[in-house]
Amino acid sequence: MPVVDPRIAGKPVPRISKATMERDCVARVKDVKALDVAFLDQRIPRYERDIINMVGMGVTENAALEPNVKEGAAGFSVTYVRAKTGKGAALHRHATEEVFIPVKGRWQLFWLEGEEERTLDLDEGDVATCQ
Repeated sequence: MPVVDPRIAGKPVPRISKATMERDCVARVKDVKALDVAFLDQRIPRYERDIINMVGMGVTENAALEPNVKEGAAGFSVTYVRAKTGKGAALHRHATEEVFIPVKGRWQLFWLEGEEERTLDLDEGDVATCQ
C-alpha cells in the first residue's frame, strides 16, 4: 500500500477485527446515553441540554464522563449536544477550537466581539468553527 503521509511511513498497517471495531471504535446513536451533568450550567433552566460524548474527552466539568467510543482519540473529540429551542450552552471560552454542525434543526451560534454579542444562524449540515 503506497504511503502518502510521512507520519505513518514504516509503520505496519493496523489489523483490527470486525468485532474489535464494533466494540471499541463505534458508537451507535441508538445506544448512547446523554448526560445532563457534564457542565455546571446545565442545571440553570436556560442552559439545559443533553451532552453525548461520542469520541475523545473534550472539555467537561464531570470527571465521570466517558466517551461512547472506547478507542482513544488523540487531540480531538466529538460531542453531540441535544437542546430544545431557546436552550444551549452559556457563553464560555477555552483553549481549544470548537466546530459546530447542526444535525437536526437550526442552531444559533453566539460570541463576543469586544463587548458586543454577535450571533449567526446555522442550518442543518452547516459548519462553523469558533475559537
